[in-house]
Amino acid sequence: MNTFFTYEDHLELINQCINEQPSKIVITSFGLYGGITYTGDDTKPWGQHYHLHTRDYLDKLNNFTDVDIIIGSAPYKSCKGNLECLHCEKQYCKNLLRIINHAEFFSNIKWKISFDLHIRANLFYFEKGTKCIMSGRNLTDSPWIDFSVLLVDSDCNSIIKQVDDINANSQMITADILPSILETQNISKMGFESLIND
Repeated sequence: MNTFFTYEDHLELINQCINEQPSKIVITSFGLYGGITYTGDDTKPWGQHYHLHTRDYLDKLNNFTDVDIIIGSAPYKSCKGNLECLHCEKQYCKNLLRIINHAEFFSNIKWKISFDLHIRANLFYFEKGTKCIMSGRNLTDSPWIDFSVLLVDSDCNSIIKQVDDINANSQMITADILPSILETQNISKMGFESLIND
């Protein structure tokens, strides 16, 4: 087991695994941001100031044929407890739209969403083994103090089983997923429609 402490080392480790051309990649993250906004805008053409390492990673992943990304999202909670809060609902809808827009933009990747996922893992499957990067880092640019651990082969087995179970119980992200999520999370029609006036 190898441990890496800086964000730069984390990125280098991911790039090494990508460069080894895995046959399959599975990623879990609690939330994400790779440069696609909730309105569907792509920030990459906006210039270097908006450059994201996460976007570089997603661009590379979009070139692979077998990639699964499972995004964890918290269940909706109003700041007012049991009372309706249009501001909270609006923010929640923005987050969901951002996830859906990433899935549509990076369409070669199979995207799922889970409302009880908090694991951050990058699994790389090779012809002769498996590598797993476990970290507190989400699929966002994250230079905060944290660490990443590289597991190989049999050390990955329990992680693979857990991620496979999560994958099997997660919901596919498609263009028409939003209404069902809003319904199950008890988001009001007014909360969603407040985005129109944003």
